[in-house]
Amino acid sequence: MGKRVGGCPGRFRPMLYFCSTTHARFAPTKHRFKYPLLYVGFPVTMKGTVGGGSLLSVKPSVSEIKRVESVGGSLKEWWTIFTVDPSKYLNPELPFDEKLHDVLIGHGLDPLHYPFAYLVTTPSFLGYSFNPVSYYYLYSATQELKLVVLEVNNTFGEKHVYVLRADSPANPPARKGYAFAGTMEKVFHISSFNHRSGSYVIQVKDPLQNTDDMRVDVHMTVFTKEGTKSMVARAFSNSKSFDMLSGSSWQGWWIALTWGWNNFLALPETFFEAWKLYRKKTVVHTRPEPLAGSRRRAATRAEREMQTLFLAYLKARVLTYGSGLEVKITLPESDPQKTPPQVLFCNREDLEGDAEKVHLRVLNPRFFLRFFANQDPVQTLWLDYTTSKPELRPVVIEGGSIKLLRRILSPSSGSKKRRARSSSWTWRIISTLRTWKTLREVTAASRTIPTSTPRVHPSEYFNNLDEFYINGNSACPKAHSIYKWKVLHAVLTDVIGFGDAGNLELYTGILKVGGTIGTVVSVIVATAYHFL
Repeated sequence: MGKRVGGCPGRFRPMLYFCSTTHARFAPTKHRFKYPLLYVGFPVTMKGTVGGGSLLSVKPSVSEIKRVESVGGSLKEWWTIFTVDPSKYLNPELPFDEKLHDVLIGHGLDPLHYPFAYLVTTPSFLGYSFNPVSYYYLYSATQELKLVVLEVNNTFGEKHVYVLRADSPANPPARKGYAFAGTMEKVFHISSFNHRSGSYVIQVKDPLQNTDDMRVDVHMTVFTKEGTKSMVARAFSNSKSFDMLSGSSWQGWWIALTWGWNNFLALPETFFEAWKLYRKKTVVHTRPEPLAGSRRRAATRAEREMQTLFLAYLKARVLTYGSGLEVKITLPESDPQKTPPQVLFCNREDLEGDAEKVHLRVLNPRFFLRFFANQDPVQTLWLDYTTSKPELRPVVIEGGSIKLLRRILSPSSGSKKRRARSSSWTWRIISTLRTWKTLREVTAASRTIPTSTPRVHPSEYFNNLDEFYINGNSACPKAHSIYKWKVLHAVLTDVIGFGDAGNLELYTGILKVGGTIGTVVSVIVATAYHFL
């Protein structure tokens, strides 16, 4: 097969693995399923394309592109059916051969002891991939398997890295045919039908052990925190793999035609199995905020805009507060290796010792969105903080109190109903939808939480945030014209996006693609009608 590729030493060859994944649940609800998966394996040092330059490519990283551009050069990216993009893995800016360095250092390991690494992952097919877990197999100088790094993703845009060591004294016995077994504590939320507590036992097979028949095989047993086996999952090759260096071009294209579509089907199949579990009345666990060390999801563009609007409003509230006040906010940061940014608002240059202070550490960008999605800040703080378990809260109050924050955001003197510049039919529809959504949430929460319930106001109610941006002189240029659409975006995120702003962006993308296709089809039909 023709190729433009480098960095594939010896048995570390780019391969396509034809696999299946199986899941068997034993508790609390019995359930089984199986569906096909296509994996790609390649050494992390591989660059360029294989398969006649059209089957598979490893895209250049951000740092590689910047490095070449700094000396006046450029990197050409070849179009291929399957791609692997380093920006979607571990440190997004680094190439694959540099990603594991910080991971190993963070686990007290010397990267020099593992000169060879082989990545098995789900490739993007025509630009799309669903990739729950990727496996990095690390080898010694004698090419003996020593470590397996698992990069685990959930459907919320979050990520965690587990490291299995072949020489760990805590390892359980390996099953027949496996290189070694490792155990690890569950510290990352993957499924709504599995609680984050418990542990895993992972059985690992070396995919490069038999160079004549390379196969992937990872076996996982899940245990509850009480030690009960609750599930067994396995990803394994079910036929001989395809060597992209020696295989023919027509074989590669045939694989793309017959196996590539499984990438599109994997996510719907997962959701379908989740729906069947829901129908069986399996316990649903709300997603907790990621623990320290896990990568949090990045904010969407709309969430970043809402954060800017909210902070401008908060700054104005601090400056007009009646007594000395300091508010410090640690903003959300998705990368656990980076220091989260902070903002500080004070209403006096020299605060006295009796000044009131509050320090918030925001864990999830959804914290800001929720102030736009509900009728009043009091409702938001009650729903997302007062009535929530600590592990579910999108914010941590590290100084001050929730009562002080409530007074800052929603002083009683500012609750008025005004109609000036707010009587447009668009705002009436948005505010009515917001009222309906808020009433549903408050009513549902009040049934299970024995605390006083915040009031739900009529749809024409204006909270202080509404007053600031619609009827008042906002602190952000052009904010008045976009504020009401951010409120609509926030409400729709909760109503049809299941609380995930990323889902709403996905829906928007699908509509845009559908509109583009519809426009093209309409033009073709109109042209054909005109000339025929």
